[in-house]
Amino acid sequence: MVVQDKMDQALELYHERQKIKTEEYRRRYGEAPPEVEKGDVPAMILAAFLMILPAVLLLLILMVGAGYFFLLH
Repeated sequence: MVVQDKMDQALELYHERQKIKTEEYRRRYGEAPPEVEKGDVPAMILAAFLMILPAVLLLLILMVGAGYFFLLH
């Protein structure tokens, strides 16, 4: 039960801090922060992956091309 008490205490502290952050956000911007829906996080991960993948592939192709050019030609 000691572990459960510590977990409960940590969760209470977390919720208190979240309330403080929400209140600060409301004071600063005059409204509540936007809520993240259930499907938003996977969509954001997929969007980031789709944005980063072409750049990484381009860099990889440039590195392989430079290696091929300098080592085999």
